[in-house]
Amino acid sequence: MVRFGLAIVAEAYYRMGVRMLSAKLPDDVAARLDRESKRSRRSRSELVRHALQEMFEAGSEGGRATLADVLSEIEGTVEGPSDLSSNPDHLAGFGR
Repeated sequence: MVRFGLAIVAEAYYRMGVRMLSAKLPDDVAARLDRESKRSRRSRSELVRHALQEMFEAGSEGGRATLADVLSEIEGTVEGPSDLSSNPDHLAGFGR
């Protein structure tokens, strides 16, 4: 019988070559991390790894993340004309 307990999964993960990191966080950031960890049922380490990976991936594409990168999670959640930015009819009277 094969068991995939937490200890076995963790042991396999650490064989991949990882380093331990200790970081000091402001109380408010640590509290937000704890809340998100509980809400998502993911470990704090997993959340921090994911955030760092996203930051590095955004940085590898030419430096700083764009506004589109930052807002990508809410993309498509706003209702309105699909051609709002390209149709001049929507800009009639704008700025007057």
